[in-house]
Amino acid sequence: YQDWEWGVPSYGPSSVPYGSGCWATKLSGDYSDSSQSRLETPSMSIPDDGTIPYLTIWHWYRMQASTTPLKHDGANVKLCVDGSDTFVIFPQCGYDGEASQYNNFTKWQPIYGDTLDDFWQEEAFDLSPWIGHSVQVFFDFGSSSRNTDAGWYINYVGLYTALPTEIINQGKHNLPSTISMSAYPNPFNSSCNIFVETHNYSSRPTSIAIYDVRGNVVVNEHLFHSVKGTDELSIGEAGRGFIWTPDASVSSGIYFVRAAMSNGQTITKRIVYLK
Repeated sequence: YQDWEWGVPSYGPSSVPYGSGCWATKLSGDYSDSSQSRLETPSMSIPDDGTIPYLTIWHWYRMQASTTPLKHDGANVKLCVDGSDTFVIFPQCGYDGEASQYNNFTKWQPIYGDTLDDFWQEEAFDLSPWIGHSVQVFFDFGSSSRNTDAGWYINYVGLYTALPTEIINQGKHNLPSTISMSAYPNPFNSSCNIFVETHNYSSRPTSIAIYDVRGNVVVNEHLFHSVKGTDELSIGEAGRGFIWTPDASVSSGIYFVRAAMSNGQTITKRIVYLK
């Protein structure tokens, strides 16, 4: 089912932040069972003007309730670059979990899958890796074969050259003053060393996940050890960092490394694997 509709909502949120209309997976009721709904933007060019481009949206959502990281119903944002590769992009404030095997449209992908408790939220996506490219944005929503709820509502989509103040000021995120990710060699043909660093002790990296261009999870690891004398966290033996050595089933191509911070912030880096 394709559920996206444009208009004035009579269900779900009681109002919208801007104007009177919005896109919704249903304006007047719950979304469909087995929904496979995609909302697409026109193609746009990301300017190379020395600024950091952010895709920003105002959205509201309420999905089938779940108390686990696996969500049966949910949504994510994807990017199609130069009309070819399509993959999940990650919001500054993170997704809620991953889609379960019962969601055929976004199965095993990171998704929004809980509820915003009847308030609208502004979210931002860093588009700087694709400066100079033509991109199209997809808003994908999928559901399982039973149990539905109000769904996903999007009121505003825009392109900014600075992280919106509303996102910086959201208390639960407490953005660290310095955060960086390094990956070397890149491109690589056997192993890639990945490190995440922050100089704010109140927010530490907690996990690293690697996704292919379709948004499928290839690696998902928790960070356990701190490297003595630094703010750097590593996986496995302290001091080694996380070394990704793809097995024989992993194909050559573009992958995205995503590190999650303890305060909910994420950072993503593009790597290239060449067999």
